[in-house]
Amino acid sequence: MGFRHSKRGSKIGGALSLIAAGVLITLLAISVSAQSGVYPLIPNYNTPVLAPNQARYHYPYVNKVVYEWTYSSDEAVYEAMLAGQGDVYSFTEPSIIQNAETNPNFNVTVIPTFGFRQIQFNFARYPYNNTYFRRAIISLIDYSTIQSTICDGGLVCVASPMFLLPSSYPAFASPQAYQYYLQYESYNLTRAAQYLKEAGLVYNQAKGQWYLPNGTVFQPTFLYWAGHPGSQAFAELLQSAAAKINLTITPVGESISTIIAATSVPYNQQTWDMLYLGWVYVSDIGPIQLEFLFGNEGYQSENAGGFYNQTIFNILQEAVSTSNYTKSVELTKLAQVYLMQQLPYVMLSWNVADTVVNIHNFANYIISPGFGISTTYVHPVGDTINGTLYLPGLSNSAPNHMNIYSSTSAAALGLLYTLYDSPFTTNNSVPGQILPWIAQSWSIQSHINTTTPDGNIVNGQIITLNFAKNVTFQDGVPLTAADYNFTLWYLDTPGLSKGVYNLDGLQINYSVVAQNSAPFYFGSLPTLVYSNVNATNPYQIQLYFNTSSVWTIYQIGIIILPMHIFDKIPPQDLANKLYINELGSGAYIFDGWSKQSGIAETTANYAYWKFDPLTQWTNLTQGQAYTLSANVTTIVWNNQTDLFDTYPIANASAQIQVVHFSGQPVSFTNGSPAVVPMTQVSGSVYTGSVNTANLAPGTYEAVVNATYTIGGLRHEYLRFYSFTVNPAHTTTTTTSSTTTTSSTTTPTSQTTPPTSTPTTTTATHVNTGIIAAVVVVIIVIIAVAVLVLRRR
Repeated sequence: MGFRHSKRGSKIGGALSLIAAGVLITLLAISVSAQSGVYPLIPNYNTPVLAPNQARYHYPYVNKVVYEWTYSSDEAVYEAMLAGQGDVYSFTEPSIIQNAETNPNFNVTVIPTFGFRQIQFNFARYPYNNTYFRRAIISLIDYSTIQSTICDGGLVCVASPMFLLPSSYPAFASPQAYQYYLQYESYNLTRAAQYLKEAGLVYNQAKGQWYLPNGTVFQPTFLYWAGHPGSQAFAELLQSAAAKINLTITPVGESISTIIAATSVPYNQQTWDMLYLGWVYVSDIGPIQLEFLFGNEGYQSENAGGFYNQTIFNILQEAVSTSNYTKSVELTKLAQVYLMQQLPYVMLSWNVADTVVNIHNFANYIISPGFGISTTYVHPVGDTINGTLYLPGLSNSAPNHMNIYSSTSAAALGLLYTLYDSPFTTNNSVPGQILPWIAQSWSIQSHINTTTPDGNIVNGQIITLNFAKNVTFQDGVPLTAADYNFTLWYLDTPGLSKGVYNLDGLQINYSVVAQNSAPFYFGSLPTLVYSNVNATNPYQIQLYFNTSSVWTIYQIGIIILPMHIFDKIPPQDLANKLYINELGSGAYIFDGWSKQSGIAETTANYAYWKFDPLTQWTNLTQGQAYTLSANVTTIVWNNQTDLFDTYPIANASAQIQVVHFSGQPVSFTNGSPAVVPMTQVSGSVYTGSVNTANLAPGTYEAVVNATYTIGGLRHEYLRFYSFTVNPAHTTTTTTSSTTTTSSTTTPTSQTTPPTSTPTTTTATHVNTGIIAAVVVVIIVIIAVAVLVLRRR
């Protein structure tokens, strides 16, 4: 694949490269002149790091994102960041984090996440399946020592015995569970020894040794991650505490792959005693997480090594199945009390994200509770829709393929999810809470007993989603509820696993799909029975579930695939592909990946329906013409290069529509709709002007909408801008017999930014999206002359 990747500030050699670089500099100069560098209507625009409640829910703000899985170590990443060749990275080494905290070019944020570390027990063996033994183990653990040493005061982790960390799961925090821990399981060596006796172990005072009831010396082993300092340190801490009551625990270092393999066989065949393990992420919904780990689902999946407790199963099952939110929360809190009593895991610590970000060049990183730092709103300091954000990564974490259907690595998914959209987004201030996104509204009917048109009986709920009507895929095809419906069954979210079905003309053999399924989606909605897109409203869909769970709505927010791309490709054909057509509707467009080099790129989607029009803002005086130009293009996937090719559109019907920021239409002062046709200037270039004399003073959004048809499919080219119309200058003349005085006043408004007197009568907003696209083309040309990266 021939795409160019160049470090910030690097030199480009060769005559052709120098010419191209000269063109590039000229284009960038034009782009800068078109931008004022001031965005008065966007609050906190140059604040380095935003608080969670300052989320704007608009993006993208940066032109290009480069992912570099090329570094050998955290130290190498940090050196690159010091050299200005990396912008965001989460470190685990305390010394690096502490060093970064002293550098004025960096900001360091430490945020607890949803991941955790725990002691796991082999429930197929005695005494590990005895509750008193597990209580003895937790009573040996001094969490304050873990916090100050292993967690380095909170820089590396947060030591906690809680099954749901209150800061990450505030709605589900259980004070009762914590009180139980303090009273019965907090650090106490005397109590630990007593619990061992209650578990049936025998202590020989004369020999200073513990024995099993059959007289065998009891010396359990503890598996930890070899080469992981925190894991080994904890194993040694546990060994030391146990030695104080003459219990011999033998730490054994094993690779993480060996430990995972040891827990992957049926629990009654496992031969280990205790081990150190962890989860990076399960769910940000408390009851779903606990049910997955410790409920009947967890038992079936052996997530807790064979732990079985019907009381806990019943509580968690009701917590995830009830239609009452308050009841679910209370049951989840109660479940944590029982879990603290039974200890299927002994929780040790919760992971933190120690994220170092470059604040010298970029602003508006945002804190995302439970996850770390988000780059959603990042942009160059004092600028927007320009710049390149570099995201360094380790070479041993590089993805093996880039495929939304089958990729499972965090590296690949971190990129791929920026290319797609889903019905909901998360509330950045409240972990686990969803907000409307492509699904602008929804309704839920619970405890429904009905029969679907295809004869299925439904005992549960009907969820109706109403999709936004201004969303398009990146090639301009409108996204509708039909695309979402197609995705649900294409990815087989119900997990049907058998039969042959007709899905919008595509014959799908689910038995074959089950053998080549999408790992994160197959069977993820087992209670989904039926779905139906409204015959008269393609933006509305009804989903029928055999459950009335309040949490079902939280589980249907899957990515949305373009039906017009995948309706001719059997899903199993995607399973083993290195690449697929990654056309989404998200804020960024796939712009290349080289497996050989470990580098991938994405570029901003200027047609994204949540593009912030305030980044393309113009200040006008009433009466000035507001002129916009558009170079109408579309993109098509090239199977030879595995990249998108851009094609001009010369047969579009284009217009400018002026709307309020609420999305409501605007009328001119004469009562006619504020819609202005655009004229084709040449080829794919169209232009139009809004006469602001016909608009009342205020701030407006201007939407360029060019429609055209390809292969019978309607397409839309969209661009989003904004402008403020200030009242026209007024001239007051006072006449006397001796003096004539003329004065000019400019009324001010509390709702519009200050304006200087314009020197021209027409304000033309240069389309920086076009310029950015040309810049990308120039970069690609340079790449062909300098370097060709090939895939293997």
